[in-house]
Amino acid sequence: MEKDVVIVIPAYQPNEKIMAEFMAEVKENFEHIVIVDDGSGEEQAPFFKHMKEEGFDLLIHNVNQGKGRALKTAINHVLNNYPDAIGMVAADCDGQHCVKDILKVVERLKEKPDSLVIGCRDFDKENVPLRSQFGNKMTRGIFASFVGLKITDTQSGLRAFGKDVMRAFMKVAGERYEYETNMLIACKEKDINYE
Repeated sequence: MEKDVVIVIPAYQPNEKIMAEFMAEVKENFEHIVIVDDGSGEEQAPFFKHMKEEGFDLLIHNVNQGKGRALKTAINHVLNNYPDAIGMVAADCDGQHCVKDILKVVERLKEKPDSLVIGCRDFDKENVPLRSQFGNKMTRGIFASFVGLKITDTQSGLRAFGKDVMRAFMKVAGERYEYETNMLIACKEKDINYE
């Protein structure tokens, strides 16, 4: 059971069955898990209440504020409430990141707690839509050309970082999905290692 890292799951109107199955698997491997309900609404309130009853640390936004704000809420909560953790891992609630991959980024984080560790999806699999393949390749090219960062999967929601990096990311602009892109740009501006 992994105790050194806090797993953070931002969620907005998730598929309850998929998320429940994913969370059960995460819970088998990690002791500290924070879920941020980013304003999913009254219809899903019983689901999130059940998640809390299952022992997950639940944070709730009354209205949807965006993934960036959900991540910042979680970062602040982890910094204030998990003093013994070396850092956190953010993963999407839809199960697209398997626990095996989460464990891999945790191990890398332990080796390099002053870095941003980015999980990478395999865009060359047969079941990946052409639109996703094209979008990822285009974004990689733009990042390499204009920002000077060579990142395999710029949109991956699987990210791990230690406490000093968490503090730096609290100051990064962005409330919605642009926040994840801004985190990458901040790595260059603040001289944060990434991999």
